[in-house]
Amino acid sequence: MSISRYSNKEMADIWSEQSRFNFWLEVELAVCEAMMDVGLLSEADFGVIKGSASFSLSVIADIERVTNHELVAFIENVADNVGEPSRFLHFGLTSSDVIDTALSLQITKSLDLIKSQAKKLMMMLAQRGLELRDVLMMGRTHGVHAEPITLGFKHGVWAFDFNRHLKNLDEALEKSRVGKISGAVGTYSTVDSEIEEKALHKLGLKVYRGSTQIIGREMVADVLCTLALVAGTIEKIATDIRSLQRTEIGELNEPFTVGQKGSSAMPHKKNPIICERLCGLARLIRGYAMVALENIVLWGERDISHSSAERFELPQSFILLSYMLDQLYYVMSNLVFDADRMKQNIDISRGRYYSQKLMLELIKSGKTRKEAYENVQCIALRSYQTGENLQELAFTDEEITRSLSPETLKNCFDLQIFFKGLDKFYERLSELLIE
Repeated sequence: MSISRYSNKEMADIWSEQSRFNFWLEVELAVCEAMMDVGLLSEADFGVIKGSASFSLSVIADIERVTNHELVAFIENVADNVGEPSRFLHFGLTSSDVIDTALSLQITKSLDLIKSQAKKLMMMLAQRGLELRDVLMMGRTHGVHAEPITLGFKHGVWAFDFNRHLKNLDEALEKSRVGKISGAVGTYSTVDSEIEEKALHKLGLKVYRGSTQIIGREMVADVLCTLALVAGTIEKIATDIRSLQRTEIGELNEPFTVGQKGSSAMPHKKNPIICERLCGLARLIRGYAMVALENIVLWGERDISHSSAERFELPQSFILLSYMLDQLYYVMSNLVFDADRMKQNIDISRGRYYSQKLMLELIKSGKTRKEAYENVQCIALRSYQTGENLQELAFTDEEITRSLSPETLKNCFDLQIFFKGLDKFYERLSELLIE
């Protein structure tokens, strides 16, 4: 299936071939302007270069068939359009000065878009968390009923996840806002560091200190790992929805549109296909992050084993993650929940979720933790076997009634005890909406 199936147009445009060469040209012109600033290029020659510098994708392709070198083909095409002053194009530079610096421009622009999408999703999750704060559902650990939570709490947890991702994306953006104009092996033997500083300043970038012929690939790996973390959270949410959409649970459903078909064979099916798709795409991004980590190790001051991989790992990771953020926003904005089914599922546990509160009260009454735990576990296991309610068993257990007064025992089975501490959680959640 084509990657275009998953393309957000704005993100896809950043990584298009046309855009890549536009960024290359932007870097070359910034260097020429810096050369003019330090007196190595006349204002008149720079005016000609800036006014006539252009390229054609088809011409570059034709030249590359002969040169077998894309950057050389690009420079030759631009030089043909510029004329005599073109001798100052790419003066003292190596290919990676242009390619890596332009790559940083693509990465920073892409991270800005990812940040915008992630923030939009976080805000929506926070708002829904506040709206759904009273919708009761069972909290599960190991897939087993634990203690009641609310659907709002679950949304809030996800909102805080994305709040942390926004901070990570900010850090990745700052780390990747770098370039290098330092020559063949990074020693400034053919280009002055002053030109590097001036050119990068014009591009809104900082100097990558310690460059060789390339920018160290730790920077790219950092970015890809950050994207993989975001994809991991998307997969976590999608997996939770998939689990809760199972027929036996039936609490949540991703949106199912008019005319949509769930199965070619079984007309009754409503499958969580978007969430399943998100899980699959997250695996791809994790894989690309591993490739980026492998790309850190190169021979000497540079080889190009990383280059071919980056032509896939970077555009596809950004394009896929942008798509995933859009799709998760759609799912969460239109999420269907069944509050009655949630209540029914809570009742399945026959009150066993009160076990911790009961144990703590027994400890406060003077029992050791071991004694209290075993006392409550005994009646909880009986509840599993017989289907009796834990509260009924507690009121007929001699050990428990001897330790706790009827009033204290009754208070152990008040559903509100699970939510009395959440006010602070929702207060913090509301703060996300004003950050």
